[in-house]
Amino acid sequence: MEAMMRRLALALVICAAGACEQALSVEGAEGEGEGPSAGEGEGEGAPPIEGEGERPPVEGEGEGEGEGEGELDFGAFDHAPWDAALKEHVKGSCVDYAAVKASATAGILLSGYLDAIAEADPALLPSAAERKAFWINAYNAVTMAAILQGLDANPGFRTDLDGFSFFNTATHRVAGADRTLDQVEHGILRGTLDDADLTAAHRAALPDGVDARLHASLNCGARSCPPLPAGAFAGAALDSQLDALARAWVNDPDRGAGAAGISSLFSWFGVDFQAHEGTGSVTAGVRAFIERYYAGDPSTIDFDTVMEYDWALNAHSEGDSACD
Repeated sequence: MEAMMRRLALALVICAAGACEQALSVEGAEGEGEGPSAGEGEGEGAPPIEGEGERPPVEGEGEGEGEGEGELDFGAFDHAPWDAALKEHVKGSCVDYAAVKASATAGILLSGYLDAIAEADPALLPSAAERKAFWINAYNAVTMAAILQGLDANPGFRTDLDGFSFFNTATHRVAGADRTLDQVEHGILRGTLDDADLTAAHRAALPDGVDARLHASLNCGARSCPPLPAGAFAGAALDSQLDALARAWVNDPDRGAGAAGISSLFSWFGVDFQAHEGTGSVTAGVRAFIERYYAGDPSTIDFDTVMEYDWALNAHSEGDSACD
């Protein structure tokens, strides 16, 4: 009864946030008891060490080189609370963390969603796309919640403090286990950690191997990171969502590619772009990926320069042009 009342309260909050149809349809389906529900049953851009040109090693990692307007169908797992929180508090390329902290509605939405993903079993989701969407949404939601916690303890909080412990040490309950953000990103979504359980989850979510567009979808809370999208990912729309984000990222001269150079993500994770494009070298893979999505003349891009990564927090403030 307590769980049912909590779901109903969440549905009413989501209605107030503008996602009523999705929330009530999910609530009704859960109340009817038809079929199993997935909810019942080093960060993005692993960062370089200051003063060095390479990212730090990820423990256990092997060697080696928009959806359109309207309501999204989230499928078997309800991402509507997270979707509503994003729509309300993502401001351009930044997040209004102060508004999230001050909003009782946002608190209910975020805490309810975190409770749902904490013990969910994504293996029960009916498609690889829904499983992939689950892990991307989970990563981004946990990141936002952990940043809010960090800001409570330190108003000057950034995700690159203390040797990037935000990503490689702090754990969060996701899918029935305590996991670091690095384990979600590198183990499950990239599949590069030597761990049987993480590898099994990776193969279930990405049966065709690495998807380099993930680097445009995971938000690490830094200014140079591809912006957090103002909406949740949905399995049915995931391919078009990832394409849209990859295109927006590559065409952003400050975060993606342009006359000033290319993102550090292309340097840190070059092997992902090589695998994605099926090229014979990392350099060719990075270039092919960028040219696939770049809207202008690729000859204007300085492929030989890697732009410095700005780890300043992606916090929104009035009049901040960096958030446009």
